[in-house]
Amino acid sequence: MGVKKQRGILEGMEGKEGIRENVKEEEKKKLEDGEAEVGILRGVMERFEALRLDNDGITCDLEPSEFGHSPTYDALSYAWGEQDSNRPTLQCSGRSISISPHLNSALERFYRSWENDDAADRLPYPRIWVDAVCINQNDHVEKAQQVARMAQIYTRARRVIVWLGEHENGSELAMQLLQDYATAFPDVVRDESAPADELYFAEDLLQLPQGQNNQSWSALSDLFDRPYFKRRWVLQELASGKSVYMFCGADSVPWSALAGLIIVSEHSDIYDMVEGPDRESFYYSYTVVRTRQLVVNEGFRSDTQLLQLYELAQWKRCTEKVDRLLSVIGILPREYRVISVAAGIFDYLKPYWTIFLQFVKPIMEINLHSLSLAGACKTRHPNLPSWCPDFTSEFTYMYSEDSRFVAATGRPVLGGSPTDQILQCRGFQVGTLLAKVDGDKLSLSMGHHTREESQEILLWERTCYVLAQRASMLDKAVLDDTLSRVLVRDFDAVGPTAYEYYDQRTTWHKIMTESYSGWKQAHWHNVETGDSKPCSTEAVAEYDKLVLIDGEDTTFFTTVQGRLGLSNSKIQPKDVVYVLYGGKAPFVLRPNHNDNTMQLVGDAYLDGVMYGEALTADNKMPDEWVNLV
Repeated sequence: MGVKKQRGILEGMEGKEGIRENVKEEEKKKLEDGEAEVGILRGVMERFEALRLDNDGITCDLEPSEFGHSPTYDALSYAWGEQDSNRPTLQCSGRSISISPHLNSALERFYRSWENDDAADRLPYPRIWVDAVCINQNDHVEKAQQVARMAQIYTRARRVIVWLGEHENGSELAMQLLQDYATAFPDVVRDESAPADELYFAEDLLQLPQGQNNQSWSALSDLFDRPYFKRRWVLQELASGKSVYMFCGADSVPWSALAGLIIVSEHSDIYDMVEGPDRESFYYSYTVVRTRQLVVNEGFRSDTQLLQLYELAQWKRCTEKVDRLLSVIGILPREYRVISVAAGIFDYLKPYWTIFLQFVKPIMEINLHSLSLAGACKTRHPNLPSWCPDFTSEFTYMYSEDSRFVAATGRPVLGGSPTDQILQCRGFQVGTLLAKVDGDKLSLSMGHHTREESQEILLWERTCYVLAQRASMLDKAVLDDTLSRVLVRDFDAVGPTAYEYYDQRTTWHKIMTESYSGWKQAHWHNVETGDSKPCSTEAVAEYDKLVLIDGEDTTFFTTVQGRLGLSNSKIQPKDVVYVLYGGKAPFVLRPNHNDNTMQLVGDAYLDGVMYGEALTADNKMPDEWVNLV
């Protein structure tokens, strides 16, 4: 393919504009066979320099390269920016292409950085890969093929360059704070994988030159509120890169400096110690940092981390609905990536919901995490069955995300489904819902709850207790212990069962309420010795946060069989609870009485089932095929 081949450019977050050109059939064949080309922008030194002086455009060529034989290049990670009527011009292989001001400034800064680079691995020419130019956004075939290779493009790059934009709103202070952190704590910066409890905490951060300056933390909060940290594709771009550097204006810092500071901030009380930081904007950056940790440092050691990835990605934005899935495929474990290619999901011509279905059904053979994800969806396309996640939705809490739980071991047992809309799973019933208490009426704030909110939670717990008394055959002492464990989902359980507790010095064993009329009066209670002592209001607040980890959707329920559990607010009396082979948590299902099918409602916590007890119970129900629609 010659260097004159033109690629389209996508301007802004929504609009598309570019140069169309047919791709030869043999070249498409090469792409399909895995020899996909990577267009590399190779800056022409004289023209680039002239742009800096005259501000009338930059010049580049599209330099073809095959995977495995690519010249050294950097890859740009950036937000495309808003549409602007005053768009700069990129001179690309003799053609003029209008680009966003944001991309224009990124290329200009990249070129200046290359000029000043005296490192041993300095690029011989300023080569950089940019998705908006190197992929023809108007050719759906080429776009799909290149998107399938996106993670490889960023993995093979010498560096991933993060461009946040020019300085504004005090971002110089924010970058200086990150540089101070990198200088003060080089060990943490060198090792992104350091556990949070071994890092430096808030008191150490405030000793930085900029640490006592609230303006610096406020500026950092503003920096994290930029569109870049809200973009979905950056999760894959950053997680794929070997080396990542972040640029804002003329300043740059290694990505690991930001990562270390963010992890420390999330595990400390920095928000309470200084004025200015906005927890929400810090969370935008945390989702990106945590995604890179999951992929690069932890390598998805636990399969429940896949659910964490989907949960982190849900707040990120992208233009195409199908990209809600495609944007994370490249950083999933290899088994998932192979299935996605075989299923042909990289296709921008099909309805997005059919792509979701094509991907989800075959990966059910690996595990049933997608069932948990489907049950956690707040919204769903009407053409999707209940067992298929709608990746355009937000998600509520998933009990399968907790790596301690293993209601059923091994891989799923799937049957032959007559249609694509039916999923046939093997499992057995463990309960029928009798009654429930919704938590969706509670209005709770983040962090420690107020006195009024704690009282509100207390009344909810009281209602749960009354319901449990009616349903359970347990005596009061056992019921108290069981209910306290259920409400916090065995948070303090150790060992193979939920009945063992940590020492009371490290966690609470149980909170006993002595008064429902005012502020919650609670005691630590040691189940082995029977001793109890007053519990601090701080501990009560921590307990409250655990009880309602997702206050909008935490629903307590009892079963006809006398068991206690938690699920989402969609559950109803007469729903049934099943253990499905390959599922880490049990699932609440709703029978369709006109046939032998069921609808998925969501995963659940059910006392006495979460650690595989139901698999060997004397009264275990017989296995059966469950047809989900």
